[in-house]
Amino acid sequence: MFNLLSGEFYKLKKSKSLLVCCVITAVFVLVLYGMLMIVDKVRRGEIENGTGGIIYVSGEEVDENAKSLFDEITVMEVLRQMFCSFGSFATAVFAAIFVIGEYINGAAKNIVGKGYARWQIFLAKYIVVMASAVLQLLVLSAVAIICGAVVEGTEQFDAVFWKNFFGYIGIQILLGMAFVGVVSAVSEICRNLAAGISIGIGLVCFSSPLTMGMDLLAKLLFSQAEWKPSDFWLLDLASQCPVRDIRKGFAVHSIIVALIWVIFAAAVGIVHIRKADIK
Repeated sequence: MFNLLSGEFYKLKKSKSLLVCCVITAVFVLVLYGMLMIVDKVRRGEIENGTGGIIYVSGEEVDENAKSLFDEITVMEVLRQMFCSFGSFATAVFAAIFVIGEYINGAAKNIVGKGYARWQIFLAKYIVVMASAVLQLLVLSAVAIICGAVVEGTEQFDAVFWKNFFGYIGIQILLGMAFVGVVSAVSEICRNLAAGISIGIGLVCFSSPLTMGMDLLAKLLFSQAEWKPSDFWLLDLASQCPVRDIRKGFAVHSIIVALIWVIFAAAVGIVHIRKADIK
């Protein structure tokens, strides 16, 4: 098992796909901050259109002394948007590429031929995929903090900020690891790169509307129930996670749900790889 893990981490280190995902994630954070800076300047009337310092947006005057947009949109809010959108896309896409890639190039058959147990092969890749999600989300967080320091200044980074930051990112990383675990299990089952990436992206795009529909159905069928299906789906919990003052109950619930999904996805992947042919 140790040799398998070492080999998978070496592949991760050499992976161009991981580098591309990290770079694209960083670029998206930069683009988001660039757009926010433009909107902020427009909002405060710093971008003129020849009307004496007053600009017009949708026919309304904009006061040049308006409150800064960054008083409302902090680094933590940027992190929330990125974690729940492009961060999930990037980690899902890389998980599919990393798991399915060896079935495409035939390397999986060679690894099985060396005598390793199939469950160990999947579990090693499963662990490394989750480690890749941690790395990508940490890169996203670091770039967001650097951009926030440049744009908004460092005064915001006080003890309260770091307390909220580590609590928030801890839960988001755990939920993100569980999510890529689910994508890894799906990728192991389908073993088709286009299908694996499409399903991963589809989970990010459409899981929220699906869970909303399931919530409505559950409310009709179990009107007295205090729970709803979205309470047990990783991406919904990630979007609901507050960026400050996280309640202990929410944190414990998120951790338990994430661990259940991690175990369930690993079990599904192991069962499949033990029974399916490797071509």
